[in-house]
Amino acid sequence: MMKKTVVAIDFGSFKIACAAAEKTDQGVRIAAYREVPSEGINRGEIVNIQKVLDRTRPILSEISAEVECDINEVVAGISGQTVKTLSATNKRTRKNTADLISQSEINDLTDDMQKFRVNSSETVLHVIPQYYNIDDLMGETDPIGIQGTEIEGIYKLLIGRSKASENLKTTVSKLGLKLNRMILKPLASAQALLTEDESELGTALVDIGGGTTEIMIIKDKIIRHAAIIPFGGNSVTEDIRQAFGISLKNAEKLKTRFGSCFSDNVSDTKMIAIKNSAGRGDKKISMKALSLVIEARMVEIFEAVLYEITKYTGKENLAAGIVITGGTAEMLHLTTLAKAVTGMPVRVASPDINIAPGSCNEAYTRSASTVVGLAIMAAEQQDEKEEEEEPVANNPAIGIIEEEPAKKIKEDKPKKKINFKSLLGNLFDAADDEA
Repeated sequence: MMKKTVVAIDFGSFKIACAAAEKTDQGVRIAAYREVPSEGINRGEIVNIQKVLDRTRPILSEISAEVECDINEVVAGISGQTVKTLSATNKRTRKNTADLISQSEINDLTDDMQKFRVNSSETVLHVIPQYYNIDDLMGETDPIGIQGTEIEGIYKLLIGRSKASENLKTTVSKLGLKLNRMILKPLASAQALLTEDESELGTALVDIGGGTTEIMIIKDKIIRHAAIIPFGGNSVTEDIRQAFGISLKNAEKLKTRFGSCFSDNVSDTKMIAIKNSAGRGDKKISMKALSLVIEARMVEIFEAVLYEITKYTGKENLAAGIVITGGTAEMLHLTTLAKAVTGMPVRVASPDINIAPGSCNEAYTRSASTVVGLAIMAAEQQDEKEEEEEPVANNPAIGIIEEEPAKKIKEDKPKKKINFKSLLGNLFDAADDEA
């Protein structure tokens, strides 16, 4: 693989997306993007590995040809309806109390949490530090350089099904590739979309995919809560199919071409004609009736989102409100409905402020948010590794991470991007090291 070129794959319920990226002076540029309708994936988890392989191989070949390099390893997103968040602590009495707390000491404390005992069918996907207590100093978010006798780390553990993790690893292995990193999808979407202000003030990122709706709550630049709702855009399509007795293909067309989430904004008189097979004549469907079906399911989704927000914190504590993305976010009047159900500020986002100019057009769409975020995280991590490998004499700034300036954007867009390298801490799990 050519230097600084990374490849990411998002195995989604609705589509499989692949992106190649490279780090430039202006940020991470998405050099190539491909997607294909998915098969063998149910509610975010790979079920039929062979069907996923058959779908994925052609787009990987196209990506490889476009960026003119061999693909040997990838980063991949992991999801699934059973992902949950647990709170945990790790306390340690320090051997050399006269020494200042070091980064390696904090890393060791965090790494220990990867061994946290969970059910036999579960695995720890990510360990996210919240704060540290050092003797009588409580709630410290930056413990490096502090002196103390006892240190206690408070963590959020993101837990997923072992089977989902194993199937993802097997799929990538059978593609003939090394799985470099496995990243929870909402983390990747957050990287692609959120601004620094949103991460500090508090926001709930909501990625409405085909089989699941993924939620990530971030406040004070720390990930506080993650949850997966086991339905998304595919549930809307199925509701339309059953309500009007039409094929799944036609139901998807109705949703994407005419679907509105807010029935009050839809005319009572407009009709849609759908051609029937076998000469049975066209079927006419009221746009108002279509909107009512869509609205019912989307209200259910946003009520579940609000429940997750309330479970962690009151909605008044998330001053930046809700940021929505995903393919289903393309539907009309989504913002209006989300505001009405949740009573919170809402922004529908695309990955357009956190990628470098010159990225391919497909990378700017809402449905690409997850794979773009995966590619960004992989490219920035690779860049850090290369810097660490440079001789110290030739790199006087080694060990100092400076944020790159945000690129120029339109006035109606947020103007500061979040640097998730500092937010996520020791987040990436080496796939080869996992059980």
